[in-house]
Amino acid sequence: MNNPQSKSIILTSGGTGGHIFPALAVAEELKKSNPDIRIVFVGGLYGPEANLVSKAGFEFIGLPVKGVLGRGLSGVKALFALFFQSLAFKKELKKINPSVIAGFGGYASIPSLLAGVFSGVPVIIHEQNSVPGLSNRLMSRLAKRVCLSLPQAKVYFNEKKCVVTGNPVRSDISGLFHIDRSNPQRRLLVLGGSQGARAINLALVKALPDLIATEVKIVHQAGASGLEETKQACLKLGLPLSELEESGKYHLTAFIDNMGSYYENSDLVLSRAGATSIAELCAAALPSVLVPFPFATHDHQTANAKALSDNNAAILLTQKELEANDFDLAKFVCVLLNNPARLAVMSDSVRLCAKPDAARILVDELLKLA
Repeated sequence: MNNPQSKSIILTSGGTGGHIFPALAVAEELKKSNPDIRIVFVGGLYGPEANLVSKAGFEFIGLPVKGVLGRGLSGVKALFALFFQSLAFKKELKKINPSVIAGFGGYASIPSLLAGVFSGVPVIIHEQNSVPGLSNRLMSRLAKRVCLSLPQAKVYFNEKKCVVTGNPVRSDISGLFHIDRSNPQRRLLVLGGSQGARAINLALVKALPDLIATEVKIVHQAGASGLEETKQACLKLGLPLSELEESGKYHLTAFIDNMGSYYENSDLVLSRAGATSIAELCAAALPSVLVPFPFATHDHQTANAKALSDNNAAILLTQKELEANDFDLAKFVCVLLNNPARLAVMSDSVRLCAKPDAARILVDELLKLA
């Protein structure tokens, strides 16, 4: 690529933060290395990507993509809809004139990637998980390059196209890689992913009275779909949410935009084990208790969590264990927070699992094709 400053690049993803945040991390790195490059995001009009991309200050084009590919007639209809949307997007593609299109997964990425293929624009995809999603499996056949977070995913693709880059994380998170975590202050961050996690939300609420009594400060991202149910569960226990918020003891929110700040001011994380969450925890050197979503494809979240727990970098807690009647989450968390030495070991170990340069490596691969 002789003059990257004169180029345009399309990044496309959608559906969940796990697809969107790596794309945003790459956009940040692209803008830093090539300030004059035009970066255009393409995603679903009705997903969280529109809001997240706009807040990050990047140009966004929304497509009226609905639903996820299913089976039977609904799946066939969805495929035809995505195909016709890709044909319709060719007109917009001609205006943008991108030198390369990068897809980060999610069904909303398919139309612009297909439009690129039809128009002769090089296509590159990034797969965050050890077991790829359907959209990336489909598009990998047409992509020039397949970038992977994990080497285990190579078996699902043409290995000659594959490059292991790691999973890009945003600069406010990767900047925490060398943070000193030797002096924990009993701060718990609870995450269920961008869509929330009902089992984690309800278990946390049940443990709240005991956690607050032992002076643990908690930030709880319940997800948009779980926020109201979590509030009602708190009220049923008689918890004074406004008072707890004002005192800094418990902050309940649907979504967190500035994750870097919250990671910086946390000592332990209770979280699902999605690939992007894992990458962020590694980059931020944060000890964690990981509760894999038990119904994930090929149970890949358990594989993600086990990769860390086997290296003393996290604790794997199954959802069955979390929901057991005799399980005391408050006690479990307090035992960890009362053991700074163990937290320090976990922090050092999880740091070894990080790939803080993933965004830069992926940008290099992008520019090779542009």
